[in-house]
Amino acid sequence: MNIHFTNKNLKEQLDKSTIFKIEVGSGMYKLKTPESDTDILCIYLEGSLNLTSITQTHHQLQYNDNENNIDYIYTSLGQFVRNIISGDSTINYEVLQSSEFINKFHNLWLFVNKLDKINIIKSYLGMAKRDVKMLKKELSHKKAYHIKRGILFAESILNDVNIFYSLDIHRKNLSTIRDTGTLLDFEGFIQIQEARINYLRESIKDKQFKLSSTDMYNINTAILNIYNEYKDQQQIFIDYGTLIEDAVYEEKFNY
Repeated sequence: MNIHFTNKNLKEQLDKSTIFKIEVGSGMYKLKTPESDTDILCIYLEGSLNLTSITQTHHQLQYNDNENNIDYIYTSLGQFVRNIISGDSTINYEVLQSSEFINKFHNLWLFVNKLDKINIIKSYLGMAKRDVKMLKKELSHKKAYHIKRGILFAESILNDVNIFYSLDIHRKNLSTIRDTGTLLDFEGFIQIQEARINYLRESIKDKQFKLSSTDMYNINTAILNIYNEYKDQQQIFIDYGTLIEDAVYEEKFNY
């Protein structure tokens, strides 16, 4: 879940500390329509005090630029990785698998990508199950598209297939479901997707993931190397003090 903020001063400082940004959602999937929003995920370098803070959170920050119809999601580099490992952000996992991220942060990708992805699979299936319940209450081609894409990604990860490779194969079908309204048998669609979800959930029900000390060392080393490479951007944020905390409390945690 993202914490929304409106403090332009905070956005300016986060932008100065940002070392990587990429369009996510339909833009990343190459399924964008003229009506689609633009969502940008920004990875920034947090100050050194935050790196060792005992008050870590999985919440990310979001700033809505309503004038340009762009939503900016901000996550620190450490939080970006933590939310992948815990399964708290499927968006972060998709960014991890993008060619842009792999090319820029190959060592970090290498160590995070080799981890067991059971938590991310559970997250995709959980969202798909939620969306099926919503689809039963209100029929929607867009919701059906989200369900099918989520299950496709879960199946791909379970079978160790890159999600964007699977997306390339099924993009036309997903676009047809979402945009042309040709899915006529909602009842049959729901039954099939529920069966797929139940099968996948049964396949992973006894699996658990625990980060090893070697994994933690390798990932932390890769993160610290990136911080060292981009230390100028980090210094900007250190100098700004507790701006994030102040802005968040100003917003009164407006989820």
